[in-house]
Amino acid sequence: MSQRPLITPQIDNTIKELVKDLDNHPNLCENISEKINKQYATNFTLKQIRQYLKDKLQIKVPQIRAQPFTIQVDNSIKGFMKEFGQSSNPYVKISQKINKLHNTNYTSKQIRQRWTSKLNTNLCLEPLDIDEKLFIIQWVESEPRGNAIPWKSLIPLMESEFKKLRSESMVKNFWNLRKRIQESTKSKIEDEDSRKRKRSPKSTAKDEQQQKKVCRELNITFKYENIPSHPLNASSIETLFENDENTPPSNAMEILCRVADAMYKRDFPQTT
Repeated sequence: MSQRPLITPQIDNTIKELVKDLDNHPNLCENISEKINKQYATNFTLKQIRQYLKDKLQIKVPQIRAQPFTIQVDNSIKGFMKEFGQSSNPYVKISQKINKLHNTNYTSKQIRQRWTSKLNTNLCLEPLDIDEKLFIIQWVESEPRGNAIPWKSLIPLMESEFKKLRSESMVKNFWNLRKRIQESTKSKIEDEDSRKRKRSPKSTAKDEQQQKKVCRELNITFKYENIPSHPLNASSIETLFENDENTPPSNAMEILCRVADAMYKRDFPQTT
């Protein structure tokens, strides 16, 4: 594993000079990393340069707005990949060529993402099958990686195992969707458990008493309890539950619905 390059005083001075020369260029970090790496034979990444500008030099790095990819740009990327695809860092060279040819400001990261996700003709764009999904889950969960999951390492493993080249975005989208569903389900379960814990035995007993009161007022007797019948202006209605557990209604609305059904059957008996 190569060591992370250090920013020496000489490199620091060069970066400061480049910042003055480029003066908020939209590809500021990319240009600085390219010139620094070429001049000092280093391998700084865009992320490292951006972080250094922000934390050490207190420079507000301009944000690069994503540009849509046109058919012309896509065709140019395909052509340049044939030319530079085998070089050490093809995406930097291709971004320079593309930006000069089409007057754009794509970064090497955007060019790489476009190629690996959409334009590579070897990509398999069919949905992931169950074996691939299980492979992804087992690989990610095989050891704690936190949020820094090395997806680049997984892609060649899947290609070797299933003989299909998958894009990083497809694999990451599957994992992130699964993670969101798990978190949402867990949250719903926790909310339901919390609501159940908040209902005290006193509240539950009060609800049961309220149901019994409604039953008495409507002159109902249930099979599961012995409630004395006090006829009002109509004959008593006995509502029986035919389920195995003989469970009582869960709320007053269910009681009313069952009473209405019983009264209808009483007043309008079906004749055979």
